Amino acid sequence: MIERVQYKFLRTVHYRCYGYYLSYQNLLTKYKLLTLENRRQYLEAMNLYNIVRNKFDCIDLSNLLCYVVPRTVHKRKARAGKLFTVGPCKSNSGLRSPVRRMVDAYNETFEHIDIFACSPYMFKSLILKELS
Repeated sequence: MIERVQYKFLRTVHYRCYGYYLSYQNLLTKYKLLTLENRRQYLEAMNLYNIVRNKFDCIDLSNLLCYVVPRTVHKRKARAGKLFTVGPCKSNSGLRSPVRRMVDAYNETFEHIDIFACSPYMFKSLILKELS
């Protein structure tokens, strides 16, 4: 429903300026915007990057991350494991916690981006390229 507000705003502004309508995807491309879901994923990835790089002065937040270090190097990508893991949860609030969402989003969408080797600018550009 919130996405619909953004769509109506973009459609109205574009129509008043140019006099014709465009599809939502074309409007997002023209004005270089992300959908709200993609924007959320982008912000979660950037927060995870900042947590990994210790940009926040909170040891407890860094301790919530568990890194998975493989014992052997896999030649095939299909066998490669996830970089982060989160322990099991006993409640729904634990399943929807921000750290778990960040880790799951990174493992599912951005696992090919090296979070340790990238500069902040490079990481940001790779994330935006992936989401666009």
